Amino acid sequence: MLQKNGRKNRETTNSIVIYRTNTDEKTNLTKHDVRKQQLDLGMLGLGYHYIVDLTGEIEKGIDIEAVGVESPTAICVCIVGGKTDKTKINKEQQISLDLIKQFVYQKYNFNLQEEYV
Repeated sequence: MLQKNGRKNRETTNSIVIYRTNTDEKTNLTKHDVRKQQLDLGMLGLGYHYIVDLTGEIEKGIDIEAVGVESPTAICVCIVGGKTDKTKINKEQQISLDLIKQFVYQKYNFNLQEEYV
């Protein structure tokens, strides 16, 4: 089924994919900055369900039921930073990521399955 914005809805949800902006740990980005990056890369716009900035603030991206970036069965989370280490996030970001995971696992009733990209 297509949403009003032309995106398809996921048929199934079975994982969380964690993307990084590949920026340094001093450069904070907002949802709008990430959207601009994706447009500059030739994408059709923001493809993440949630964006977590350096302070741990969570910004809602695309609709939770929509297919995200490159993954038709996953919730896509973008965490700002990761230039030196994709898996290293600060304490505030970890707290926010844990909240997102808890919500997603309860909503879609599946266990921990995540991947860093």
